[in-house]
Order: sequence, then C-alpha cells, then structure tokens
Amino acid sequence: MRIDSASVFCAYAFARKSAKPRPFLSEAGLYDFAVKTLGRAMRSEAELRRLMQSRAEPGEPGAAAIAAALTRLREHGYLDDAAFAETYARLRQENEKLGLRRVRQNLQQKGVASALIAETLEARYGATNEETLAREHLERKRLRKPENEKETARIMRRLVAAGFSTGVIYKILRQWDVPPRPWPLSTTWTRSRATNSRPLPLPPSGPFSVRLVA
Repeated sequence: MRIDSASVFCAYAFARKSAKPRPFLSEAGLYDFAVKTLGRAMRSEAELRRLMQSRAEPGEPGAAAIAAALTRLREHGYLDDAAFAETYARLRQENEKLGLRRVRQNLQQKGVASALIAETLEARYGATNEETLAREHLERKRLRKPENEKETARIMRRLVAAGFSTGVIYKILRQWDVPPRPWPLSTTWTRSRATNSRPLPLPPSGPFSVRLVA
C-alpha cells in the first residue's frame, strides 16, 4: 500500500487541529511547572515569569496565580536573581572567557535588575585583567595570529562579539605586530543568524557597545 506525502500532511494537520488546547494551570500547577523548569536550566525571575504566563489563565486571575507561585519559589529557595546572576557571570567568565560587556548584555536580556547586574559584574570582573581574559578567549576558540586582513577582521569581530573593548583588541593586534582594520573605535556589532548582518559603524564620538540579535 502506497501512502503519498499529501495524505500524510493532511492527517498531520487534522491531528494538530483536533488536539485539545492545554488547560490553564492553577497556582499549585504553576509552582510545579516552575520547579521542573528550573530543574532543567537556570532561569531569572523575569524569564520564569514569561514562561509561566504561557501556562496561566489570561488576565487578573492568572497574574495573581503567577505572583503567588513566584513568592513560594522565593521562599523555598528556588528563585534568587542574585544567585542566578553570580552563577551566570562566573560560568561565562570561567568557561566561555567572555568579557564584561557581553555578560552585562546577556543579563539585561534575561531581565535582571540593572543595579544587581552592576553589583555582580563589579564583584566578578572588578579585579580581572581584560587583556588576559581576551587572550584566553582567543586560545579557547583556537584563534592564532592573523596572516591577512580578512583574518584580522575575523578576530576583531570575534572579540567585539565576546564583549571586549576596542582598546584591548587593538593592543593585542599591536603586540602581534598586526595593523588593525580601519574601523571606527566606536562600533556597534550586530550578529544575526537570520540576516548575517555586517558591522554597523557609529560616529567617531559615539559610545562603544556590543549588540547581539538572537
């Protein structure tokens, strides 16, 4: 018996259409959902709240259930943004060798409070030698001294995306006796898997920043 692809697609579409929507979770259900979610991966409170909103009843009843579940999670030690931020920053620094700017941006995207981010990064990066960390990042990525302009540009992009300042990047290139590419010191680097966009220069007097688009 031969089954064509059109028949399979129709059956799949019918099954999806006829599937019942998931019921909304009560406060107890949201609490259990959150505990299981946190057991799979670290989450900030803002991230967890967003996930719970997809399972809670819309409007005031759902918001109240989420608030109550979050309170229980804090009381039971499952949810602590200070501990989350410290652990996240430590792992990104020690394991991935990321610079302060990249970690700050990631924590902002995860909804951690600005004051807590500043406190966490001061404790984690305050005594860190940025140049040493940048060289460790290059070693981890197995990036060696560039042999041409194209390789130089690649290393500059990697280091900017990893959160290192242009001053440190240029210092490493000078010690390699490699002239840096003639980019402005003030650069916004945008990386997008969907668009593969290129670096966007800012005016020379503008601030230095790194912006990563997921």
